[in-house]
Parts: sequence; structure tokens; C-alpha cells
Amino acid sequence: GTTADPTVAATFASRDLVLNGQAFDRADGVVRWEDGRLMLEPVTLAQGAGTYTVRGSLGVNPLTFSLRGEVARGSLATLLALGRLRAPFALDGRLDGVVTVQGTVHRPAATLEARLTGGRLGDHPIEEAEARLSFRDDVVTVDRLTLRSGGGLLAAQGRLALHGESQLEVSGADLNLDLLRPLLRVNRPLAGTLNFTTQISGRWQDPEIGLSLDIRRGGINGLRFDSLVANAFYKDGEFHVEQALLSEDGHRVKGVGVIPFNPARGVFAQQRPMSFEISLAEADLSLLALLLPQVQEAAGRLEGQVLLSGTPGRPEMTGRLAVRDGRVRLRGVATLLEEVRADIGFNQDRISLNTFAARLGSGTLAATGSIAIANFRPTQIERLTVRARDARLEVRPYFAGTVDADLTFGGLLTDPANLPDVTGQLTLKQGDLDALAFLPTPGRQLTYRGPDLRLRDVRLVGGENLVIHLGRLRVEINEGDALAAGGTLRQPSVTGRLTARRGTVTVFGRTFTLRDGEARFLPQLGMRPLISLDADADVLMEDGRTTKVFLEARQVFPDEMVERLVLRSDPPRSRDAIVALLAGQKDLTAPGADVQAILQAELGRALFGEVEETIARALGLSEFTIEYGFARPLQLRIGRLLVRDLYVRLTTIFEQPTRFVWSLEWRFIRNLMLTFSVDNAGRSDALLRYTIRF
Repeated sequence: GTTADPTVAATFASRDLVLNGQAFDRADGVVRWEDGRLMLEPVTLAQGAGTYTVRGSLGVNPLTFSLRGEVARGSLATLLALGRLRAPFALDGRLDGVVTVQGTVHRPAATLEARLTGGRLGDHPIEEAEARLSFRDDVVTVDRLTLRSGGGLLAAQGRLALHGESQLEVSGADLNLDLLRPLLRVNRPLAGTLNFTTQISGRWQDPEIGLSLDIRRGGINGLRFDSLVANAFYKDGEFHVEQALLSEDGHRVKGVGVIPFNPARGVFAQQRPMSFEISLAEADLSLLALLLPQVQEAAGRLEGQVLLSGTPGRPEMTGRLAVRDGRVRLRGVATLLEEVRADIGFNQDRISLNTFAARLGSGTLAATGSIAIANFRPTQIERLTVRARDARLEVRPYFAGTVDADLTFGGLLTDPANLPDVTGQLTLKQGDLDALAFLPTPGRQLTYRGPDLRLRDVRLVGGENLVIHLGRLRVEINEGDALAAGGTLRQPSVTGRLTARRGTVTVFGRTFTLRDGEARFLPQLGMRPLISLDADADVLMEDGRTTKVFLEARQVFPDEMVERLVLRSDPPRSRDAIVALLAGQKDLTAPGADVQAILQAELGRALFGEVEETIARALGLSEFTIEYGFARPLQLRIGRLLVRDLYVRLTTIFEQPTRFVWSLEWRFIRNLMLTFSVDNAGRSDALLRYTIRF
């Protein structure tokens, strides 16, 4: 040809082509350019047993096309990847079919005939799916569209016109309700058998839609029901619910009314009037699991009636709900809310919690308050007070114990820059707090994804018998020590000081007794405390003499304690000799021994290990320690705080014969403690210790 009107023919072949991330075993074809048209004669890609073929032509001026694509034993996932289409859920299967495209950009025409076998939609298998569709003159004609999954059938037939009248029917029979979860983009699990019929008619811009559905043996996020039957239609911008009835073991929830809703856009018409009535006749509290993601499961009696009126932008509500004999389990909280009683009032644009009471373990929880509503969403906590007394709370791995609380919440819920506030006091007592769970560690950053709150004048108080754990470091906090919490839940800061009443830490299998300890919190450090501690242990030498070893730390962060911990002994020894003495290995003092690495590894296990502490908590003990070494017999040490300031410990020494040592520690005041011990051979010992801090 000529430079102005060339003719080009090209042939290509490849055995390892990668296209849009998809690897193909074979790719070949013939491509021609002639008379202003690009012709594919054809182009074929092969991947395993599947082939993908495209033939036809593309015109440039004007832009026209006449293409035919064929897939034989192909993969739907591969085809989607080639087109750079990313499904938000698993979608695959063996595909055979033909697609044709003809015409111009402004007036295209297309046909599709395809069959899918051995497929998968989300978590569910698709045994077979068939489609025969066409598009011409802005009309999609569905001659046949079927999908079979798990004994159920989904089918559609009709026409959808972009600018004219549409008539389409979609129905499903005996479908697994969870099959629709990825299509609806719902994260919560669905259960049940679905039968439905939907008819769409009229113009696409303002369609008329009729819906009839029946769900049997259903379940949504812990909410179980025998049946859900609904008949509704959409017309002139309003969604008319003629009947919606949820039934479960005699409990019924009924909804009837009109809501201005646009299903195509998925939004409410803010200024149009509405009227919708919800009636509960001995309904079950398990509805909470559907409405609130924080609720894992719930049961109990729920009765009442609520009438929604006004507009979606400014809804008005009247009615009340009552809860009796309820049981609620929150996600992440092991303790069950029992004997739940509540009275909730609806008045115009406000929801009032008139009364709420529940039992948490052997304690109580109560709340009152009100929340403003707009556009079906809570917009402001006008005032919400929460009061707890001796409430048992288990939120693993953070805390397990008893709580007293007097908290008040208030503020806007719609402005991220102006968070709602919480004020008051929270007292933790008679339990265990895992400090490691609140501190970031290598490879793990703490991220809170729940609702954010501003902490304003919140006091965190250590109550009676509160124990804080940092690995094998166990510290009993002095009652009344308090911290002031500020910042937000996602970026908290703490100010104050916690002091130790007693404590232990196990290093190289030896139990050190904490004589003095404190943790200081400064606002600029967030949740990271500065820790100071003094601990000591008596080590029995081979010659029968005793060496006292001291552990000291001054104003160090938890993650720095391993490197900055000071070792001393009486009589004095070198650091390497102390480590060798603790480890029971004389060769640690030999040249070339990396004593510092050995010490850091053991201290790391002591401060960040969890095994012995986990066993102690499971058995309800304050102390569970196994002491071991090469030059001394195995020892098991268990202990428990009987009452305040009175601690009992049993040490079992596995030698010949086995020795049992009972000891009792009584702390008169913070600086004065009496220790008395007796063993099974009748030997006894008494020690009066007075500590002077300077």
C-alpha cells in the first residue's frame, strides 16, 4: 500500500503470554490492517483446556465494530480478569458460550449465549447457569436466564427498555437465602429457604415493581425465625408494604405502611410524607442481633407498637417498647446480660430509654437517657447515664473481674470533628487486667474500630484486689490508685500513678518478690507507662549459703525493661555471675558465652510470656510458678490472696523426700510485713520486714 493508506498483515505466536495478570499456555493469531479497518483473523488464547477466540473487524472512521467472541471450556474468573473486572466476591466456573457485538458506539447491538457449569458464587456452588440475552435499540431482551444452586432455581425472562416500557419477571424457588449475601453485599450470615417473585413494568426512570417473598426457617446474624412473609409494591416513588409478618414460635412482628423510597438509587425521599406501623405481639428480643452488630445473641420478651410518620428527613415516632426477662450477649464480652428489663418510649424525633436494668454476674447494670433521631439515624445523645455495681465483666484478653461505673454520655453523633463525650468514673476490682493487651508489640499495632468517644474527666480507679499482669510479672495494685483518662477511645491518653501492694515475677524459673513498684502515666505518652520496680529472691548455693539477688528498674518503658533492668546481689557478684547463678549453669561465665543475649531472652519470656499466668487464672490462683534448674530440684509454687493483706503460698520441692512449705504473709501497713513459714518436717521460720524507700 501507500504511507497514507497502508496494508499491514501480522502473525504472532507465544507460549508464555501474560495478559492482565493471566498466564496463557498458548497465544496465536493473524491481525490485518486494510482500508481503515483492523481485522482479527482470528486471535486465540489458550489456558489449560480452555480457549478464548475473537474474530471480526473494527472500523476507525467512523468507529464501527463487528466482533464475535467464543469461549470453549474456559474459566469465568479468567474472562473477568482479562476485562479488568473485579467481582467483590468469589465468582468462577467452567464457561462455554458465544458473544457478538455489531454496529456503532451510539447504536450497538449484541447477543450472548452462554452456559456455566461447576461454578461458585461467594461460598456457594452453582451447578448450572444458562443465559440467552440480546441488546438492540436500547432494549435488553432476556429470552432465558436460569441459575441452579443446591436444589434451588433462579429464573428471569422479559425485557428492560432504557427509554420505553419494560416488562421483566424474576423469580426464585427453594433458594438458599445465603446465596444472595454477596449480591446484596451483606457481611452477616443468612440462613433459610427463599421463594420470591418480582415483576418490573413501566418506564425505567419511574418503574412499577411488585414483590412477593416467603422465607422459611430463616436466620440473620443470630436472629432465628420460622417464617417471613411479605407483599409489597413500588409505584410513584413510594414503597407500599401491604403486609410484612415475621413469626417465630408464636412471636410475631408485623409491619404495614408506606415509605417514600427510591430502589434504583437506594435512598429515601427526604421531604415526602410517610406512615409505617410496626407491631410486636410477644416478639423475641433476638431482633436486636439483626439491628445491632454489637449484639451476638439475644432472647426474651419484646412487646410494643411504634408508628413512624412525618418525613424521612424529619421522622416523627410515637409508641413504646417493653423488654422483659431478657438475655443479651455482646460481641467480645463473655459475661451474659441476664434479667434484662427495659422501657423505651418514642416521642416525635426522640427515643427515650426510660428504664434499663440487667444483672451482670452477681452485680447490676442500669441506664437511662434519650437519643435524637433524623433520617432514621441517631444524631445526638442528649444524655445517657450508665451505672454499674459489682458487675462481673469479662472482655478477653483485656480484663476479667468486677466493675463499678458511673458514666454519662452526651454529644453529636454526626460530626467526626465533634465527638460525643463520656465523663465519670470506672472502678476495676477483684480481677485481672492484662497490660500487654493494651500495649503495641512488634508486628502488632493496636487499632480500635468501634464508635469513637471523647474521654472527658474520666477517672479509672483501681479497686480491691485488682491484679495487673505483664507476662509473668504479677502486680497487685493499691486500692484507690486512680488514673485520669483523656483523648479519644481511638487515641487515648492517661495521666496518673499506680503503685504496687505486692507482686511476683519469675526469671530463670525463680520467683522474685516485688518489694516496691509503680507505673507513671504522662499525657504525652498515651498508654505507655514509665515503670519502676524493686524485686528480690533468695538463691540457695551448693555450700548451703544463701545469695540474695535484686532486680531494679527506674522509669523505663515496658518494651525497654529487658535491656535496662539492673541486676545486683548480696554478697556482691558480677552481672555474668548473677545470670549464671540464676540459670544454674556454671559454664555461662566461660569466655565466649553471650550472657547478655541469654539474659535478654529469659527476661523477654518473663515479661511477655503467658503460659503460667494463663494456668493461674484458669485455676483461680494468684500465683502459679514452676521453678527449675540444673543444680536444684524442681519446685512448684502456688499462692492466693485470702483476704486483703493476707497471702498464703504453698511451695512443693520435688526432692527425696518431697518437701512441702506453707507460708503466710501479712502486711500490717505498706512498709511493714510479717512472713511465717512451716514445712512438713516441722521446721518453721519467721521474718519481720520493714522497708525504707528513699
